[in-house]
Amino acid sequence: GKKKKEKKKRRKKEGKKRRKRRMGKQLVFLTFALLFSSALSTSPGLEVTISESVLSNGWQAGVKVALPHLQSLSIPKTSGKTKTSVGTFAYSVSDIKVTKLKCKSTSAKLKSGEGVDLSASGLTLTVTLKFSFKEESWPHIKTGASATVKVKDGSATLVGLPSSTKDGHLRLSLSKRSVSLGDFDISVDGSMSWLHNFVESLFKSEIKSECEKEIESAIDGQIPQLNTYLASLPTQYAIDMW
Repeated sequence: GKKKKEKKKRRKKEGKKRRKRRMGKQLVFLTFALLFSSALSTSPGLEVTISESVLSNGWQAGVKVALPHLQSLSIPKTSGKTKTSVGTFAYSVSDIKVTKLKCKSTSAKLKSGEGVDLSASGLTLTVTLKFSFKEESWPHIKTGASATVKVKDGSATLVGLPSSTKDGHLRLSLSKRSVSLGDFDISVDGSMSWLHNFVESLFKSEIKSECEKEIESAIDGQIPQLNTYLASLPTQYAIDMW
């Protein structure tokens, strides 16, 4: 019994290592493709053929690596005043968090001399937030609420540019990043219609764009980690290892 458990544990560990190595190779393929596409504009005599399926697999692997690091993003709190059917309230929105970020599909297309267009579509995520309200006129009623926003469709577009370090390692930078959140559903822990309308209006006008900016910033934050990983890879590979 004990030997079987140890054997099973060993196999599981080896399987994880194999998956990690395979994902690492896919990321290398992606960056090599980026480097070759950049070289096409400066070397007219160079002819390179890159399978878009290989490129797409590399991008898909990159998304899988990044997603776990984008699962808990915090948005700065906001405040203001709003007029409702029951009076004018000063409000504060805090504890705004983006969680459960998922991606349905990815695509990658090479652009000669520009790098590569990387896109992710069918993004879904959950935004949770808390509200506090204080009526401006007497009797200065105070109340609080929380809300959950589920974004059903979103997209992200990146343009990656390759370069190389002095010691020959690949390096990646982004010349463009854009995140767009689409349709959403809102649930508020209260039956007051004015409160639901207020949350919906505020999310459309302010919080949605702040979430988009935060995700873009988080994507930027993944690039140094990717470059650190690329710097740890050997600069030469035997063809038969692929």
